[in-house]
Formats: sequence, structure tokens, C-alpha cells
Amino acid sequence: MKLLRSAILLLVVLIGTNDHSFGQYIFTTVNDPLGTNGSQVTGVSGNNLAGFYFDSDNTPHGFMYDGSTFTTLDVPSADLTFAYGISGDTVAGYSYSGGGPTGFTYNGGTYTPVSVPLADNGTQVFGISGSSFVGAYASGLSQHGFVYDGSTYTQLNVPGGAFTTATGISGGNIAGFYIGEDDANHGFLYDGSTYTTLDDPLANNVANQGTMIFGISGNNIVGNYYDVDGITHGFLYDGSTWTTIDNPLGVGGTSIVGADGTTLVGTYTDINGVSNGFTATTTPEPSSFALLGLGLCGLVWATYRRSKLSA
Repeated sequence: MKLLRSAILLLVVLIGTNDHSFGQYIFTTVNDPLGTNGSQVTGVSGNNLAGFYFDSDNTPHGFMYDGSTFTTLDVPSADLTFAYGISGDTVAGYSYSGGGPTGFTYNGGTYTPVSVPLADNGTQVFGISGSSFVGAYASGLSQHGFVYDGSTYTQLNVPGGAFTTATGISGGNIAGFYIGEDDANHGFLYDGSTYTTLDDPLANNVANQGTMIFGISGNNIVGNYYDVDGITHGFLYDGSTWTTIDNPLGVGGTSIVGADGTTLVGTYTDINGVSNGFTATTTPEPSSFALLGLGLCGLVWATYRRSKLSA
């Protein structure tokens, strides 16, 4: 009987201590130790993170973090390196070496340059999934999104929009943002045939603000929107509901930049105006703990019944 009382007490404790965390996130700051002037986490794949940091001279360097070790990623001969997307052990991003940007992928110590054939003023890679990656390139005075499927580059332009940027890819879906006729940013989802505009309902749709989508994982789309004060707020859109996600330390703004399942990554600006990377994971719902407690009660009750019957 003592075991049964203990199990019931444990159930009460489990429900009581987790009720307040329903629907919330656990935020963990992730900053490269070499990032004297700030870090940003921009991509996640399993336990691996990608991003970039700013050194004491404010020079950006890419990095990969496997949960215990930060590895600096600097494209050879480049002056600036930005790492954005990650898929497994492959990182994608872009670098500068005196001219326009050049995209790259990195795997196992090898940097492979990425330049869209139609680009005449630079290529940027933002998202990657397996052998496919997405980004943007400049041609003349225009900017176009693109997707590369391992063999072919395909141009992406939102109808009626300008300066399309593709930032994330998941299966056959591509997400990103473009500039509308109101000069504001608007998010989009492209399923291979149709472009759908996605704007956070709380976004302030004025010039240089609006909604910016940075990543996609399955049905989850992430990014940020600007409020009327010009402050950014992270969001998660699951296909039906927009959820604002603000890091509590982000007094200067929060952006959700990448997602892998329910794990989100991004950056926030602290009280000193410094950028910090972070991960955000969901806390277990109370029902999960209740089921755990009920299962434990059932196990103890069955043991108690057996002990009584054998007595």
C-alpha cells in the first residue's frame, strides 16, 4: 500500500509542477566562444547546428556545432563567411572575397562553390535538404530565388513580387519572402506549381518591414515579423495557426531562422544590442506527465494486487 501511495503522490507532483509550462518553450543560448561581437544560429539538423559569429574585428565566420564542439568554417581565400543551412553534416551558405557573394556547400572539409549560371552579381545559398538547396542570385538590378535539385537550377519568382529570396526547403515545398507593391516583405510557400503568400497577422506591412520566412520543416514554417515599433518577433506557422515566439532575453528582437521537427533555432538581440544564437524546444505537456503518472500507478497497483493475491 505504501508503494501505491508513493505513486499517487508522484502523479500529483508531476501534474502540479508542469502545469505552468504548457505550450511554452525551453530557450538555450548558443554562442560560439570566438564570437566576441555576437553569434547567430541559423540552421538545425538533428543535433547539428549551423550559424556564424563576429570576431573582435566584427568579421563574420561560419561555424558548425555538434552539441559539444564548435568548428569554424571559413571559405578559403574569402574575406567573410556566412553559414546558414544544414542537412546532416553538410552546411550551406555564402562568402565574399572582394566582389559579390558566392554560395558554397561544405562537407567533410571540402568547400564546393555555388554560382547560379544566370547570376552576374552574386549567389547566396540559405537552405539545404539532402542534395537540394535554395537561395537567391542577382542579375542586373533584379534578385531572383532559385532551387537546385542536384542537377538543375530553377528560377523562382513570386508573381507580382520583386526581389524573391528562397530560404528553406522541405520535401517538395520551398519557403521564403519577397517584396510586394507596398515595399514590405511578404512570406511565401511554393509547392512546385503554386505560390501562396503567407503574412503573419500581427505584421506591420510598411516599407522594409512585414513578414520574413526563413525556414521550413514539414508543416512548420518559421521566421519573423515586424511590429509597429519596428521590433522583430519570431513566429511558428503550422499551416493553420500563427504562434509568436519571443526569447525572453530578446529585448531588442527575436528571429526564428531554422527548424527541424519541433526544434527551433534563431537569434535574439540582448539588452546590450548584441546578437545571440539560441535553440527553442517544447516542454512536455501536462497530459504527458499525467499519462506517465497513471502508467506508474497502474504498474504499482498491479504489483500490489499480485502481492495480496499471493499472500
